[in-house]
Amino acid sequence: MNLTAADVPGFSSSGSARGGPRSHKRAEGELFGCAGARRSGARTHSTDVASASSPSFEFRHGIIDVGVSSEVGVSRSSALADAELAALHSGRVRTCFERYLHSVLAAGHSRATRIGPVTIESGNPPAPGTSGSFGWRVRATFGLKGLRVPVYLDLLGFVYGPARVTLVSSGALRPFPALAQQRLFALLLTRARARGL
Repeated sequence: MNLTAADVPGFSSSGSARGGPRSHKRAEGELFGCAGARRSGARTHSTDVASASSPSFEFRHGIIDVGVSSEVGVSRSSALADAELAALHSGRVRTCFERYLHSVLAAGHSRATRIGPVTIESGNPPAPGTSGSFGWRVRATFGLKGLRVPVYLDLLGFVYGPARVTLVSSGALRPFPALAQQRLFALLLTRARARGL
């Protein structure tokens, strides 16, 4: 059900089937755990019956540098998945996101790199037929030796039955292309329906 290389022609696979650098996966697990969603990063939580991620797919050409991956977790019941979705819409998510951003944006960068300002926008991407969706767009800048580079991180997801599906995309200088992001999100939604979870 996750993204494959055939879904993103021209992209190269980076990282393992866990979907990206270990530090990013750990930080993502901490985000969902902090928000009250029962996920634990690299390990399947006791309420999950299955969990899998795609590799990270990257495209770099000139100043273009974008990446995308997906993750699917299946809870023991639809009620548990719905509770996690509700937690992700709670007021504490912004605080949790700030911790997540610190972990992700600081990973792999020297102490001389300055991060900021950071803005977070939330929304609900259309996901007809699901229990609901969530979406976050994060914008930040990296500053090093007088240069300022904008970076973007998008997390889009939905709950379908007991399944939680997340699409993670990123870009430097510019965000991941909107049309490609919409296509991949719709593809994950189509696959979830076809599986009949």
